[in-house]
Amino acid sequence: VADRLFFSVPHAIESALNDISDVREVIPEFFSCPEIFILSNGIELGKMQNGTKVNNVILPDWANNDPYFYVCELKRTLESEKVSFTINNWIDYIYGLKQRGIEAVNSLNVYPHYTYDNTSTEKDQEENAKEQGTEV
Repeated sequence: VADRLFFSVPHAIESALNDISDVREVIPEFFSCPEIFILSNGIELGKMQNGTKVNNVILPDWANNDPYFYVCELKRTLESEKVSFTINNWIDYIYGLKQRGIEAVNSLNVYPHYTYDNTSTEKDQEENAKEQGTEV
């Protein structure tokens, strides 16, 4: 079904913000490769249930339907002083102390268990270690 394809940045953002089962990741090409938003080979990707033909990815209104401008602005923002000043917080959310546990809860950085690479809990690991005669 064409509705399942990535067809719109605004729709993807709306869905990720409002649907707990919609977990997305922005790939690096978003910031470097405008061609990922253009259907340049003419492949027919079908129509969505509402009849809309899937074609180039729909961009936010501020991008004026220009993927080159869109990527340039994303990259400019990513390299901005404001992002440079606050990127340490993002690192804490993704890789650091706010990734799991009480700090994640306090920072509203908690997701459904199936989104984590290791769904076992520390308690599960401890029980498995006891059974195997090892320490965690």
